[in-house]
Amino acid sequence: MHLYPAKRRWMRTLLVSASVFFLVLLTVVFVLNQAERSVSEEQYAALENALRRAAVTCYALEGRYPPTLEYLTRQYGVVEEPGRYGVRYDIFAPNIMPDIEVYPIAEEGKE
Repeated sequence: MHLYPAKRRWMRTLLVSASVFFLVLLTVVFVLNQAERSVSEEQYAALENALRRAAVTCYALEGRYPPTLEYLTRQYGVVEEPGRYGVRYDIFAPNIMPDIEVYPIAEEGKE
């Protein structure tokens, strides 16, 4: 004779299994989200470094910094993604390093 019906043990096992499954699922989603954010930050940092290196290369070869961002990308092969990253390129004088800043552009539905 059992004190508790066998059906309740089955329900309890199912409830514990479902709870563990959802906890693991939430953990995986959280880790993937953090990894995606980290990769995105590294990508725009790499783009900023590439733009700076290309500007310095231009100065070394031509004796002046690139007058525009378009000139820099066209002549020195730096590829930017206009819909994904915004680039601020401010040049004061041809012999002064331009101020280069890369920032992510928020996609619709994401903040």
